[in-house]
Order: sequence, then C-alpha cells, then structure tokens
Amino acid sequence: MEQTQFDTSKFMSEIIQKNIETILKGIFKFGKDTAADIQVKTLYAYKTYLTRAAKKYGEVKTLIHRTNPINLYEFYVYTNLKCDKDIISAKDINDLMRYNTCNMVLGSGGTGKSTLFKHLFLSSLMHTDKIPVFVPLRNVNGTDHSLIDCIYEELVTLGFTLEKDYFMQSLDKGVYIFLFDGFDEVEDSRQTKMIREIDKLTCKYNENYYLVSSRQSDSVSMGWDGFSELTMLPLTKEKSIELIEKLPYDNEIKDGFLKKLKETLYNDHESFCNNPLLLTLMLMTFDEFADIPQKIHVFFGQAFDVLNLKHDAIKPYKRPKKTDSDNLGSDGFTKILETISALSYLENKVSFNSSELNDYIVKAKKIERLDFNTEDYKSDLIQAVCILVLDGLKYIYLHRSFQEYFTAKFINRQSEDRQKKILMKILSSGRVTRSEQVLNILFDQNRAMVEKLLIIPLLKEFCEEITGLNVEEIFEYYIEKNYEKVRFEIRVYSDGHFAIIPRLYVGSHKGSIVSLLFFVNSVYFRYELPANAVSKIIFDSIEKLESFLSLFDIRDKKLLEQVRNKKSVAFSIEPVRLISAMRSDSYLKRDIIKCFSNITLLLKNTLNIFKQIEKEHQEIEIIADDLFDF
Repeated sequence: MEQTQFDTSKFMSEIIQKNIETILKGIFKFGKDTAADIQVKTLYAYKTYLTRAAKKYGEVKTLIHRTNPINLYEFYVYTNLKCDKDIISAKDINDLMRYNTCNMVLGSGGTGKSTLFKHLFLSSLMHTDKIPVFVPLRNVNGTDHSLIDCIYEELVTLGFTLEKDYFMQSLDKGVYIFLFDGFDEVEDSRQTKMIREIDKLTCKYNENYYLVSSRQSDSVSMGWDGFSELTMLPLTKEKSIELIEKLPYDNEIKDGFLKKLKETLYNDHESFCNNPLLLTLMLMTFDEFADIPQKIHVFFGQAFDVLNLKHDAIKPYKRPKKTDSDNLGSDGFTKILETISALSYLENKVSFNSSELNDYIVKAKKIERLDFNTEDYKSDLIQAVCILVLDGLKYIYLHRSFQEYFTAKFINRQSEDRQKKILMKILSSGRVTRSEQVLNILFDQNRAMVEKLLIIPLLKEFCEEITGLNVEEIFEYYIEKNYEKVRFEIRVYSDGHFAIIPRLYVGSHKGSIVSLLFFVNSVYFRYELPANAVSKIIFDSIEKLESFLSLFDIRDKKLLEQVRNKKSVAFSIEPVRLISAMRSDSYLKRDIIKCFSNITLLLKNTLNIFKQIEKEHQEIEIIADDLFDF
C-alpha cells in the first residue's frame, strides 16, 4: 500500500508541474495577488487536493472489509466496456479518452461503476498529464447547489484552498478530467437541470474530458448529445476467478469456493457470478449456506443474514445491537429496515442526512407500531449490521441493491390495496428499468400477486386498445402512443456510405406500458431485448440520404451541409410524423419496422404471455373456489 501511495505522490507532482503554467495564465490576468503568491497557493491547493483524493479513492471499504478500508488494487479487477460493436478497455483511462472526450458509463446494480471510476481517477494520475476531479453527483441532493458549486465543494472538502473565482478561470485551459459518479442517484426533480448543466459545462469548456456513470434510465437516454454510451460488460468466468483469487478472505473457504466456481458454479449461476457484488456475496454466504439459491430474494436474504452475523466478514465476531435492550428482536429490526428502505426508495432517496434518517426511522416506528430508541437503531444500522455507511455527512446503503431488496420485502407484506398503489407508483415513476431490481425481486417472491395486481390488468387494458389491429398497425399505435420523440442519428463513413440510426425516447408521462412490456419480457423469457434500434438504414449516396430525409420534410440546409462535410449529425421528430411518413411510403415502413424488429418481437411476446397467464389465473380461481366452497 505504501508503494502505491509513493507512486501516486510522484505522479501528482509531475501532473501539477505540467499544468501549472497553463492554469496560471488565466489566473494572472484575473487575480490581484502577486505572481509568486498565486503560484505558491496554486501548487499547494492542487497538491493537497490530489493527495487527499488519491487516499480517499485509493483506499476503500468493501462488503468484506466494512470497518477498515483497504487498497483498491488488492481486490479490483477491471472489466471492458462496449459501445455498439466497439470494445474499449477500462484498464487505462487513455483508451476512454481516445474514444471520446465525453463518455457515459452505464451498468446495472453491482457491476462496479463507482469502483471503476475510482480506478479511473487513479489511472488519470498514473497515465495522463491531466488533473482528475471525482464528483459524487448525489451530493447535490437536498441542496440548491449548481453543478459548479458541487464540483468546487468537493475540491474544498479535500483540501483545495484556491478561491472559487480562480478555479473558474482555470476551466477553459483543458487540464481536467471530470468523473461525475452516479447520475442515477440524483433526485428525479434535479435530473433535468443536471443534464442541462453537464451539457453546458461540456460545451463551454470542451477542452476537458468528461465521464459520467449511471444505471440505465430514461433520463440517461435523453439530452446527452455528444456523449458515447459505454456499457460495462459482465465478468467473464476468467475475470470472476481472478476477482475471488484477489479478495482477502479465509483461504480454506476461498479455495473451496474457487473449486466450485471453476467446475460448475459459473455455468449454473452465470447471472450471479458475472456481477462483482453478487459474486462477492456468494463467497460470503458460501461458508454459511452450502447451496446457492436460484431466486434472487432468497440469495439477498442469506447475504443479509451473513452481514447481520458478522461485523466484518473476515472476523468471526458478532457485535451486539444496542436495540437488543429494547427487545426489538431480529424480526422487528428487519421490519423497520424494510419500511425505511421503502419510504426512501419511493421518494427516490439514495442518501440522507442524519435528520432525514431520523425522520424515516420515526415514520417506520409508527407504521410498524414498534417502540425503541431511534438513536440506538441508527447506530445499529451503521455499526452492528453495517447496512448503512456514513459518507461525509450523508448516510448511504452499503449497496443500493439492499435498498431495493428490503423495499420488495416491505411491499410483499402489505395489504392488496396498498400493494396495488405502490406498484402503480413505481411503474408510473419510470423507475422500472433494467437496472432497478424491486419488481424483479418482488416477482421472485410473489409472482401471483405481481401478475394479478399489475401485469394482467394493464396488459388487458392494452390488448383492448389494439383489438382489431394487424401487426403493423399495432406497431404504429404503440410507437405513437408511448413515445415522445424519435431521434435519427446520421453517421458518415469514410467509404462514402451513410447510415441512419433511429432511436425512441419515452415521455416522462408515457413510460408505464413501455416499462411494463420490457419487464414482462425479461421475467418470462429470461433475455433482454435492446430498447432501441437493432439495425441501421444504409445509403450509398448523399442523394439517396436526402431523398430519405425529404420523407420527413427535413430540409435543414445546415444539417445537410454538415453531412456533406463528413460530420455525423442528428435530428428529432415527433412519432406522429414518423407514422404519417410510414403510411405514405411502403419502403420506409419496411425499413423502420426492420430497424425496430426488437419492438415487434416485444409486442408479440407480450400478447402471447398475456393470454397464457390470464388463462392460468382463471384456472387458479376455479380451483380456489372449489376448495373453499363450504
């Protein structure tokens, strides 16, 4: 660990020396202090920030080491990223910088996005001459801070001593790599503003490099022109083995787990083993539970039991809870945690200050009709069970997947009327994405309830709306009713060819049926259909491309001029214009439906499964009526 600290310290000095003159050019013109004073202040400010940031992001707590941080590279295993057909290595940040100056890194829960960004921060120090700035975007929650405020506050928190005006003057010098971590953790009400602020920052200071991490969501898919979308690839079997080999853990347990992982475990449980979080939890539960459960909610239950038993997973020690004196019991403790999780999840809160956490605990006490000391319970969450950790002045879950797991458990034990209201709230909020696990866990826990209260009534309504329509008409109806805009990206290739790639954007008030259909497809057919176009429309001449654009009455001279100058551009239209053009040109209709063959398959799958589950529930009702007909 000391060697790593020594190396990063050496790299920091080199980075600061390489950039100091560039930074000072703007500051000299702006500042009133003497040149010598400013240079001393600037050197000190950046060196202090980078030293503290390298320590903070280079030494981290993990599921296994929850009390004392360990060096990131004692356990970190990098994974590759994918954009369309391109595979980009995440081992060296230079590969991402060469790919694009603005990159969005997408991944589901537990894939290690934040860990990757910490690695990229350190990689910036070791392999570039840029100054990395790591910004957890959730810090804007509960404040009126702008993005710039958030960046500067993060710098100051880690020892940056230059005045804000001096820092602002340095932004146009192209010396920074900004790593904005966790866009999906920004409160819903702040996300649109955050997108605008990031867009403004990247346009105004376009000499810098920008990376944003997030789970996939509708907000991520809108308003990010200029950003390449890179998806984190799952762990291969080899990477999974490498991760387990590196994790500091009981050697006897680890050797037994590795043996099973190499033989059959990865193939039998690939969806668990290719996710760093779930793979680590599998190792932790291996000593307590011989078998790995097939259902995700059983697996998370076992994982929580292990966390509850051991204060630190490498130490066979159980710390007594303060709330034991209140006779809360394990069941009562868990119910309160479930309620806190549901309350915060439904408010889209992924972090909260001490006062907010107290409020959630007090509300949970009333809902569950349990009495105990609030401060003792809060202490137990952090010190005994370690399901929450203190990050600065905010409390966050050890991992968001636990918030989702306990939320699902809370919903599962509510009355049917309350369950229906909560399910509809989740669906209408647009949070039913591939990255959110609440509905998936709930489906595993209580499939019949999710079908009865959510899937059957909404699909029945949808089927009634499309009665009498043929396949093409159903496609047109679905697109027009559920999407807000269609964006066409025009790509120009060096061989003289052009490509049109269409993309659909869900409206904030229209996403329920779209989310439901993709959810239905994932839980019944066990594979993920891409949300956007699966093929391109290719043109071998500019004339044919212009003819295609004329179908939408696109006669933007500036856009066409950019295409002629070999620049990739984009334009958007409303779905009604797309449908109108499709109805007037059979070739266009054929090409668009081919591009969105994933959507036609989605609709076909949904209609087939609806008939099946509706019939199954009717049969269940008949059997139940006969059974209870006294």
